[in-house]
Formats: sequence, C-alpha cells, structure tokens
Amino acid sequence: MRALVSARLGADFRKLWTASAVSNLGDGVTMVAGPLLVSTLTTDPAAVAGAVFAQQLPWLLFALVSGVWADRLDRRRLVVAVNVARALAIAALTTSIAAGVASVPVIYLVFFILGTGETLADTASSAFVPAIVAERHLPVANSLLAGTFTLINQFAAKPFGAWLFTLSAALPFGLNMASFLASAALIASLRTVPPPDLRPSPTTPGQVEPPPAASDARPGPALPDHDAPPGSPGDGVSRGLPDRGASPGLPGDGVSRGLPDRGASPGLPGDGVLPGLPDRGAPSGLSVDGASPALSGRGAPDASPDDGAPGGSSGRPPVTVVRRSLAADIGAGLRFLWGHRLLRTLAVTMAFGNLVFCAAFAIFVLYSRSILGLSSFGYGLLLTAFAVGGLLGTVLAPALLRVVGATWLLRIDLLVEAGLHATLAATTSPWLAAAAIVLFSTCGAVWGTVVVTIRQRSVPPALYGRATSVYALLDLGGAAVGSLLGGLFAQTFGLLPTFWTAAAAMSLIAAAAWRPLSIATAALNPRSATPVR
Repeated sequence: MRALVSARLGADFRKLWTASAVSNLGDGVTMVAGPLLVSTLTTDPAAVAGAVFAQQLPWLLFALVSGVWADRLDRRRLVVAVNVARALAIAALTTSIAAGVASVPVIYLVFFILGTGETLADTASSAFVPAIVAERHLPVANSLLAGTFTLINQFAAKPFGAWLFTLSAALPFGLNMASFLASAALIASLRTVPPPDLRPSPTTPGQVEPPPAASDARPGPALPDHDAPPGSPGDGVSRGLPDRGASPGLPGDGVSRGLPDRGASPGLPGDGVLPGLPDRGAPSGLSVDGASPALSGRGAPDASPDDGAPGGSSGRPPVTVVRRSLAADIGAGLRFLWGHRLLRTLAVTMAFGNLVFCAAFAIFVLYSRSILGLSSFGYGLLLTAFAVGGLLGTVLAPALLRVVGATWLLRIDLLVEAGLHATLAATTSPWLAAAAIVLFSTCGAVWGTVVVTIRQRSVPPALYGRATSVYALLDLGGAAVGSLLGGLFAQTFGLLPTFWTAAAAMSLIAAAAWRPLSIATAALNPRSATPVR
C-alpha cells in the first residue's frame, strides 16, 4: 500500500498521510477525554461550556489576523512551529493532571493556547494537498485522507480515548502531545515551502489574478496556497494536515491540525472538547461532482511519480514583493467574501447555526451522563454515531447532489439539525439519540462537501487564506458565543430546555436561509454560463 501511494501520489503525500493518521488518533482521544476531564472537576454547565469557549475564543480575537499571516509567512514552518508550541501546552496539562493539581482555570488556559495555535495552523495548512499532489490524483488523495479521518478519528479513537481515560486521566493528553510532535516532524520533512505570493491580489468576486509570467516563477517546488479554514471551520487542533472532512470537534474540526476547515462540530475543530459533529465547512475529501476538490488550476501540475509534485526551476529572478498593510489585507478578504452573495449567505447561516448548535452541545457530556445515563466509555461509543453518519454522507454526497441538488440538500440539513435538538430534548434512549446523530451527521457531511466545493470554485488562490479566515471568524465565532451562552442558559434553565430552545432557534434559521440558498444548485453546476455572485 505504501509503495502504491508513493508511486501514484508521491513521497510527500505519504508523509502527509502518515501525519494525518497520527494526528487523527491524538485528536480523537482528546476530543472525548477533554469533556470527561472537565466534568470530573465540575458539574456546573457554565463551567463545562467555558472550556469549549476558551478554545473557540481565539477565532473571535485572531481569525482575521491569522489569515493575513498565513498568506505572508512560510506555511510549512508556521505549522511546524505552532504544533510544537501546542505540544508543550498539552505537556503542561498532562503533567498537572498526573500530579493531581489540574484545575478548571488551568484547563481554560491550555485550551486557549491550543485554540490560538489552531487559528494559524488551520488557515496556513489548507492547501498542502493541492500543492504536492498532481491535479489528476487529487480525488484519490482526498479520499484516502477522508477515509483515514473516519476510521481512526471517529471510529477507533473515541472508544479508545474513553478507555484510556478510565485507566488514567492523563493518558489521552499524553498521547495527544506525542501526536503533535510526530505530526510536526513529518510536516517539517516536506519540501521547503516558498514564500507566499505577495503581489496585489483581487478583492472583488469574479476578479481573477492572471497567472505569473515565466520570469516570475520562484525557485523550488510550489507548496501551499490556500484551501480551507477553519477550518474552518473546522475542527479542532489543526496540525497542518489536509482537511479531514467532518470533525467531531467543532465546525471546524474538532481537534483540527491544519486540515482544511471543518465546518461545525460538536466539539470544536481541534478542540478536543466537544463531541464530534460533522464539519460543515470542511471538505469531506471529495468534490461534489466527482472531480478534484481543488479549483481548476489549483492542484499541483502533473508531477513525476517520485515526488507527486512538480520540481522547481532554479536560478530565476525573485518576484518583486509588494508590502501591504495588515488592514488592507484584512479588508481584501472581508470585501471578497461579503461581496459574494452565496458565500455570504453560507457564512452567516453557519454563524447562527453554530451559535445554536454549540449552545446545546457544549454541555453534551453532562446530557449524556445525566439524561441518557451513559458511563464515560458509553459516552465515547455514542460519539462514534457522528462517524457513521459522516461516512454515509461522504459516500452518498455525489449521488444525492445529482438527484436532489445542492439547494434542497442544504435546506434539508438545516431542518434535520432542528429535528436533532428536538429529538435529544424528548428522548432518554441512547439508541434513539444515536440514530438522530447519524442522520444529522450524514446531512452535515453533505453540507461540508457542498460548501467547500463552492469556496474552492469561487475564491482566487491569492485570497484564499484571508477569505477563509473571514468565513472562519463567522463560523467559529458563532460557535464560541454559542458555547458561552449555552452554558449560562443550561445553568439557569436546565439541560433539556437548552435543547428545546435550540430546536426552535434552528427552525427560525432554516426559514430565514430558505430563499437565499436557492442559488446553490446553480453555483455548483459546472455547465453554468456565468458564476453565481
């Protein structure tokens, strides 16, 4: 298998794939252990939700600035440095747990550091796959990564993490620390990433930057330009690995490691705090039409079998760098996304949708124990329902899009989320709760596929980091506010009223987005004469 991957996709992709597997294991065990750790120290819903908020808060504070720096700095080195820093933070938490001195404030501080790193790593690493894999092989590469995420992160890691936690509360976090370091080493071994292109970039929808002249080519291989963010919405504590589809950590993955945005998840992308909700902002691994998930021309040109990406030509004169102010760069991303009608609709819908979702799921570990009567291990098993639905959604998305169309699939997803909250509020059966989660995460995986493909087809490469960071600000900013409000609401009114309120609020969001989403099918039709703006 390794020989086949190296031959077709290149040695760099094999390293990236291995890093993805390692990161998914670390992310998955922490995603279940994080909520369990907090719930052993306090049963106060506001305090439990506060841990989720601590990791999501950096998206509100730093998302736009991180997008600018991800477009300016060497992304490979940035992701490596961030992962090492997060390994040190997790090491401090692991030590405090083992010594019996861990406290809620310490957890908050460590999760805030992890979330801050995530804003940089998720955004910076979003284009690794298109840069190192020949464009004709992108569907295969993304399928391998999506399958790895589902099998390791969502199926294997959740029960394994819960089991480790029953042995010792420090074990899952120690494993996550090791996975951060291993991932950093593997990403560091990729070929050097040339400095980002700092020439003036388009700032309005539909304006595409002309390709550089031959004299502008930079020496060396062409690693990243952007893809998603964080994860995106993602999910999770990003490690600089290509997106892993839907994450059981928040929109935007759960515990993301540099994988393209993950939409909204029941634990933040990469946060290791919330359970795993299918990311609806991150790629599921395959584009909706069966073609490459990358924009035309964004994948690496056909490469030799040895490295999977084109070799650079040396000795060429460097590009003249245009220095832009931080405000100008942020403004370019804001203007592009807000000027694109469909992307604006999707971003605003996800902001409010994640606010509602995370208000309910920030206290999901308490709900699982007190309402469903589950043990720590049972809680870990319940989270695998997100994996089952995510896998089904990934497999069914292309066929559903051909038969049903993007517009109705997006609308149905919003209605199903409202039904999920209502079902959880009305039942005490773990089996019914699991069935509702499977249906929701199936729809969530389809949502993520549609949204990522629209972004890939709409955003010019030079703007991807900034446009993605604006999307992530709304996506994960809504999640952060929701986690804070949900904890306070549950503390005041109780767990079940929180889910009933979420069901009603989500119904209103679906009604508000109904008409604006009508242009989604046209936006994904490759035969459309003009792009939808």
